[in-house]
Amino acid sequence: MSILHPNNIEAVHSRFSEHLPQLMGMMWSLSHNYSDKSAVDKVINDLTDFLTAIRSNDQEALTKLGGLNGVKDRFAAFTKSDDSVVRGFSAVVLGSFGDKKYVPAIANILEGDFKFKDEFAQMTDVSKGQAAIALSMLGATEYENKVLELLKTGNDFNREGAITALIGLGGRKHAKAVVDLMLDKNAYSLNKLAPLNFLLETGAAPTTNES
Repeated sequence: MSILHPNNIEAVHSRFSEHLPQLMGMMWSLSHNYSDKSAVDKVINDLTDFLTAIRSNDQEALTKLGGLNGVKDRFAAFTKSDDSVVRGFSAVVLGSFGDKKYVPAIANILEGDFKFKDEFAQMTDVSKGQAAIALSMLGATEYENKVLELLKTGNDFNREGAITALIGLGGRKHAKAVVDLMLDKNAYSLNKLAPLNFLLETGAAPTTNES
C-alpha cells in the first residue's frame, strides 16, 4: 500500500505520531547533556519546523526544508556529530521516518569508535543504544549481533537501549542475556524497567495464567 511508503507524507505523519512520545522523552537529555549547544539548537529547530509542516500539511513549508528527502539527509548528517546526544537523537529521528535507505548512516554510530573528553563522558554516552533502537525501528535484523554485543559493554545507558532494540531484533531468544544483565549487581545504572519491558513484550516472562 502506498501509505506505507517512506516518502508518503501521510505515512510519515502517522509514524511520527506513533514515535513522538519517545522523541519528546529524549528531549530532556538532548537539552541538558549536550556538549555542542549550536548543534542541539539546529536539531531541535529542524525537527520542530518539520513536525509543524507535516502536521499542518504545509507543502510550501516542507519544500523550503528540502522536502522529505532533504529533511532526512539533514538528520543523516547530524548522526556524524561529535556530540553524542545529537547523533543518538538524530538516529531515532531517522528511524521514525521508516526509510531503510538510512540504515548505514545509523549503523555507523553503532560501529563507530568515538573519542570522549573523559571517562564520565564515555560511560554516559547514549548514542550507540539509541542507534540500536533506531535500527530496530527499521527492522535492520542484519545488525542483531552487533546490538547484542552492546550488552557486554560497561555502559549501562547503551545497554538499556540495546535491550529495547532486541525486542524487535530476535526477541525472546535473547531473554537469558537480558535476564543475566538485569541480575548483574555491577549494572547499577541500568534502568530495570528496560529488561522487564523486554520480558513482557517478547512473552518471555511468565504470566499469572501460567503454572
